[in-house]
Amino acid sequence: RCVSETVKLVLNKAIIHPNITLRNAGNIIDVKLTEGLNSLEFYALNEGRSSPNTAELKVLDESGNIIGSGQWLLTTGYKARLIVLKQ
Repeated sequence: RCVSETVKLVLNKAIIHPNITLRNAGNIIDVKLTEGLNSLEFYALNEGRSSPNTAELKVLDESGNIIGSGQWLLTTGYKARLIVLKQ
């Protein structure tokens, strides 16, 4: 049985996706940022068959330009954070 790698996504201390299955092709998640500082956090819920979880986040503006990004290797119970300033 194959166990998928999963993460939880939190924006400004509010859970916006409780259980995201990581895929090679990636996931597109639209998130509305507030004015000022925004904290995006990944929490590793498990590690699947291949440890650790590999998480990548790209923050795009309305025109599709990358305005922030990060890559992490996460083991179960750990988190990664990206801070984005919206002006």
